[in-house]
Amino acid sequence: MEPSNHIIHSPHWSQPQRVYRVSGCSEISKGDYIEARIAETLFFSGRIDDIQPAMDLFWVITEQGARQIVEFSEFDVYLRT
Repeated sequence: MEPSNHIIHSPHWSQPQRVYRVSGCSEISKGDYIEARIAETLFFSGRIDDIQPAMDLFWVITEQGARQIVEFSEFDVYLRT
């Protein structure tokens, strides 16, 4: 079992970033920065644009400017702080 949070480093960031795995819409807010992964592979990341708690999904605006739907049943979602 993987830890619920970990610290990641990147040469693109001035400080290491802490990320927390989240499992539902109650743990996120509009404007939060997330990473969507499958089996530890990063598929995309971006800021939360809209949340639909009844459907357990949300949309992000990716770093490339695309609007992407995220379903907790399809992706491992990490909140970057």
